[in-house]
Amino acid sequence: MSEPELRWQFGPPLDCFDRGFQFGDGVFETIDYAAGGAWLPDQHRARLSTAAERLGLVWPTGAETDRLLEAIEVRARGLPRAAIKLFLSAAPTRRGYGRPWPHPALLRASVTAIGPLEPTAAKVAIIDQPLLGSPALDGLKHLNRLPQVLAGSAQLDDPGSASQIDERLVYNGAGTVEEGTFTNVFYQLNGRRFTPPIRAGVAGALRAALLNEPDLALSERALGLAELPMIERCWIGNSLMGLRPVVQLNHGQRSYGFPVDELSDPLLRWMATSRVRDRQPLLTLCTGLMPAEQTKPLIQES
Repeated sequence: MSEPELRWQFGPPLDCFDRGFQFGDGVFETIDYAAGGAWLPDQHRARLSTAAERLGLVWPTGAETDRLLEAIEVRARGLPRAAIKLFLSAAPTRRGYGRPWPHPALLRASVTAIGPLEPTAAKVAIIDQPLLGSPALDGLKHLNRLPQVLAGSAQLDDPGSASQIDERLVYNGAGTVEEGTFTNVFYQLNGRRFTPPIRAGVAGALRAALLNEPDLALSERALGLAELPMIERCWIGNSLMGLRPVVQLNHGQRSYGFPVDELSDPLLRWMATSRVRDRQPLLTLCTGLMPAEQTKPLIQES
């Protein structure tokens, strides 16, 4: 029998009229907290700020928010390693989908005790379930995760292998690999490293950090399904689990294997250094998260 999770909640009680609860009207961040700081603070801050601006959400400020963030950090600091989730949801309104723009947001959070990072090799499978997005939402980690729920529960071509698969990968409307249900994808082809452009999925914080590191020479490039036999290496990753080298990729009845050399892998070496170097207190990460007052909806009424 597995041990129960140690987890805590912070913020106002969840109201059934909360727009995040009713409509998925909000965003969230999942943050790795250890050694007194949050990993990849610049990337999480940028994504939260961008998401709030695109959705017209005004980040709550003031002493109450500061006390909330301090309480979250005190709890996380008391654990060897924690997963912090910050939820930013649109405050309740009158009935109906429409709301003012910009609009006040409510901040809630959870802290969960997690074990040490173990970047072991992963086995993945591409499922026959396209991920179709909306241009106004592409890249955002919004609260509506039903496509990922369905993809994560989808039956594999070989149902008996489900327990051996660590992640399911999905393709987009263009028929190219998009992401995993909870990870971004990275691959090597002809000696160069790439990550698929995000058309319908989530632009991850780890993905942003890797793209911003010039020494890694990572760039965006679509990955067609017909190119799978030509891939030389593959990785999956997010800001909580880090990068994991892929040792096996299944697609239909075919399976592709990849070598794993953690000592010589530049992506894994960068991650080991970054996890020690790139950390900030949670309150510092959240400083300045307030969208411009003049932001407008990306989709205007005709």
